[in-house]
Amino acid sequence: MDNSGQPVNVRMQHDADEFLNTLFDKLETSLKGTNEESLISSNFRGEVINTIHCDSCFNIKEKIENVYIVSL
Repeated sequence: MDNSGQPVNVRMQHDADEFLNTLFDKLETSLKGTNEESLISSNFRGEVINTIHCDSCFNIKEKIENVYIVSL
């Protein structure tokens, strides 16, 4: 089943990160309100820090994002 509860079209191609994000979303939704609610985030979530440096004013801006997949 897809996110809307419809049968999955097996002829439609998805890449691995898209599949994993969908799987984790479904698991997190189904685990809400249970003792295992934080199972996915505590075992698979990481953090990425995006940093922007300004060469003229030397300001540094950082933004922390929670991720399950790291793009290389």
